[in-house]
Amino acid sequence: MAEITAGPNPIPAKQWPNFTLSRLWHHPVLIPFHQALKGNKMQHKVEELIDQSQYILTLEEGWDGEDGSPVNKAIWETATSFLRAYVKYIDQRYGFSFDLPEINPLRDGSIDLEWRTSKGRLLINFNEKHPHEASFYGDRYADEDSIKGNVDVKEVKEHLAIWMKNCL
Repeated sequence: MAEITAGPNPIPAKQWPNFTLSRLWHHPVLIPFHQALKGNKMQHKVEELIDQSQYILTLEEGWDGEDGSPVNKAIWETATSFLRAYVKYIDQRYGFSFDLPEINPLRDGSIDLEWRTSKGRLLINFNEKHPHEASFYGDRYADEDSIKGNVDVKEVKEHLAIWMKNCL
C-alpha cells in the first residue's frame, strides 16, 4: 500500500542538517530545508502584510486631510484575495518568491498594490467602478518590458504571473 504524508519529516542524521525528508507515495525525496519552508514563510508574510493593511477599513471620509473617500471592504477583500492567489500560484508553480507590495488606499476609495524593486515596478488598482477586474501597469524602468491592461480578479492569469516572476 502506498504511503502519503502531509509534510516534511526531519532527517535525524547529523550529516543532513539542512535537509528535510518528504515522502511522495513511498519514495523519499530530499528537499533543501529552506525550500521546504519557503512557501509557508511566504504565505505567512502575505498574511502579516494583509493584517497590517486592515487599517484601511477604518479610514473615514476626509482621511487624507481633504476629500479622501473611505475604502469599501469588498474592494479591500478583492485586492487581498488577488495578492494571496498570485503569491500562492507563483510559489507553487515556479517555486519562486518575490518582494511583497505596499497595499495603499487612494483618495477615490480604490486600492493599489504597488511593487518597486531593483528589477522593476508594478501597480495594480482595484476600484468600485470595475469590481470584477483590476487595471495594471508594470515595467523594468525606462519602459523596458512594460505590461499594461486589465485582468479578471477571480482567476490567476499566467501572463501576469510570469511577468511578476521575471520582473519583480
